[in-house]
Amino acid sequence: MKFTALLSAIILGALSSQAAAQDTTASTRYQLSVETQLPGVVYPTLMFANGSAYIGNIKYNTYSEPLLLSGLNPQYGNGFTSFHSSPTGWQTFFVYENQTRPISFTVPHSAYIPAGAATTGFGVFDGNFKLQSNGKISEKWIACQVSKAATPYDSWQILWNGEGKTMDNCKDVKLIARKETC
Repeated sequence: MKFTALLSAIILGALSSQAAAQDTTASTRYQLSVETQLPGVVYPTLMFANGSAYIGNIKYNTYSEPLLLSGLNPQYGNGFTSFHSSPTGWQTFFVYENQTRPISFTVPHSAYIPAGAATTGFGVFDGNFKLQSNGKISEKWIACQVSKAATPYDSWQILWNGEGKTMDNCKDVKLIARKETC
């Protein structure tokens, strides 16, 4: 009887510590921000614009909006509802796991996922937004400064660096995930 109680306590302890490391609430919305200091960036919260994610002065453009992801459970895809689409439409977040490309989203109301795109495996692990794939948890985010001609100066686009490239005007970053409070 004592052995069974001890074994149950060990199993419950292991399960609760695993649950604490990864938040799997499906209905919660998360705001992502960049932990790393970048030149010219005062506002490190990710914004959605032009089908991708940015930080910095892009927030002052009328076509940008806060990027609030829903889900963040590695078993399911993560989504975003843009108020700039007509009608407002759910978009699924994806990256190309073995390529270096910007964060992307599907067309509003579309279930089409491009070949080779990863939509699952992303979640919050120890407070950071990471990818869990093939038993490994990785964090390959980079921020690349956008040219002044393309967007407001001091804007940075967020990319998944699946190839591990070193690129000019780019820095490795960590994405912090915080539950939306309102």
